[in-house]
Amino acid sequence: MIFPSDQIRVPQPDGTYRDYAVLALLGAQYGQLESVQGLGMPPITIMEQRGPLQHGATALDYRYGSRVLQLVISRRLTDVARLEDRRFELVDLLRPGRSFGPGAAPVPLVYRRWTSGGMAVRGTDLVTTAGSPWVQSFTGRFVHYGLQPGAQLHIVNGADAGAHTVAEVVHDGRARLTAPLTADAPAVHFWYRSAPTYRDLYCFLELGPQWDLSRDTQVRGYTEVLRFVAPDPFWYGPEQRQRWEVGGNLEHLRFTEAIGGDDCGWFGTGAVAGDGLWYFADTYVIGGAAPVLIPYWGHQRAELQLELRGPMHDFVLSNPDTGSSLSFDYDVGRGRTVTIDLHNLTAVDDLGNDLFMYLLGDFGGFFLSPDAANDRVNRLVATFNGEAPSSRVTLTWRNRYESI
Repeated sequence: MIFPSDQIRVPQPDGTYRDYAVLALLGAQYGQLESVQGLGMPPITIMEQRGPLQHGATALDYRYGSRVLQLVISRRLTDVARLEDRRFELVDLLRPGRSFGPGAAPVPLVYRRWTSGGMAVRGTDLVTTAGSPWVQSFTGRFVHYGLQPGAQLHIVNGADAGAHTVAEVVHDGRARLTAPLTADAPAVHFWYRSAPTYRDLYCFLELGPQWDLSRDTQVRGYTEVLRFVAPDPFWYGPEQRQRWEVGGNLEHLRFTEAIGGDDCGWFGTGAVAGDGLWYFADTYVIGGAAPVLIPYWGHQRAELQLELRGPMHDFVLSNPDTGSSLSFDYDVGRGRTVTIDLHNLTAVDDLGNDLFMYLLGDFGGFFLSPDAANDRVNRLVATFNGEAPSSRVTLTWRNRYESI
C-alpha cells in the first residue's frame, strides 16, 4: 500500500470538513491504492516575446499551470449488492455538488499528504536569551519539520546544554520552551526529532469512477482512476504566525529615552535592548523600532493574512527586503477586529463592513519571500497607534511548496 496515512478532506453542508483516510474512503479491506501521480512540480509555462526579425525568443516571465493529481485504486468485494452500495457511497462523497453550491464560492476538497517524520534535524545558529523561554533559529525550520509542543529540543553546547521541552512553535524560526534559559548566546548548536506534519492541496474532482464492467470486475470489485485538478497548484503547510501587541508582557520593561515630558517615553518590552520598542503616552502606544526577523522556508512566496484588533490607527507594515509596504488608513474602534486577506484582496471587519478602500500600498505584492536578503530571512517592521493592552496585530501565513 502507498501512503496509508494520506487523507481526503470532504466539505460538509455546514462549512466544515470531514476527514477520510484515503484507504478507508476507497476501501482498505480487500483494497489497494495502486498509485499516486502528480506530487511533483506543476506544469510550467515560460512567457516569451518575439520580434519580427528575432531568432529565438526573449523570456519575460513564467507561470505555473493547474496541477493534476491522479489516484489509481482497486477494491475486491465478495458480493454484487455490496459493490453497488459502495458505488453510491464513493460518488456521494466526492461529487462536485459538495464543492459548487448555488450562489456560493467554490469550496474545494483537500488532499492532505502527511510526511513521515523521525529525522534528526540539526543546526548551529540557535539564539538564546537569559531569563527568556524563547529561542530563534533561521535554519531550524520548526514548522516545516513538524516540531510540536511536548517535543524535546536538545541544546548541545553552552550553559543551557541538555534536553528542553517545547511549549509553543509560532513559525519556522521561533519557538517557546517550557522554562526560561540562563545564558545569552548567539550561535548555539541544537537538534530535534522531526515529526509527521501535513501538506494540503486544494482541488476538485475532475474524473470520477466509471464503473466499467469486465469479467473480473463483475466478480471481484473494481479498479478505478480518480483525477483531481488543483487550480492553485501549490501544497500548503501548517499555519504560522507573528504577533505585535502591547501589554500583558512587561517583565522586561526598559526605559530608553524620554520624549518631551515626565509621563511619556520610549520603553523596550523585549528581553534584549531594542527588542519590542514602544512609545507610551497618556492614551496611546506606538509600536516600532527593531524589525521582526522571519525566515521563510517555502518554495513559492507566502500570501499573508492580517488581523487588526482595535483600538488602532495609522497601521503600517513594511518588508525592506522586498521593498514593499502597506498601510491601513482607518481607525479601528475598541473591540472591533479587521481581517485583511492579501490573497483574495479583501479587508472586512467583524461586522461585515467592506473596508478595502482604506488599504493602501503594495497590497497586491506584499509577501514573505524565500529570496529575501539571500538568506530567506524577511525583516518586517510594524507600526501603529493603539492602546495597551487591547491593540494587537496578528500576521498569519502558510509555507507554499511547489513539490512534496
